[in-house]
Amino acid sequence: MSGYQCTECDEVYPTLAEAGQCHYGIGGVVEVDRYKIVRFYQDLNRRKRTMMTGLTLEEAQAHCQREDTHGDGWFDGYEAE
Repeated sequence: MSGYQCTECDEVYPTLAEAGQCHYGIGGVVEVDRYKIVRFYQDLNRRKRTMMTGLTLEEAQAHCQREDTHGDGWFDGYEAE
């Protein structure tokens, strides 16, 4: 899944039409990929779980670098949507 980012304000919108109507006026729009946070488990019998969706790469990376996103037998990672 991707979104559209206004180059004037860096806000990400789900559709090109919404990005084109950004309150900052006429600016550029670029397509950006979206990522989801996935919780992985050491126990191979336990399935991974999607924790969050619709994130930019920077948001997903920042989430995964937090201290509260890993523990004994699990960690959060990210995948492209």
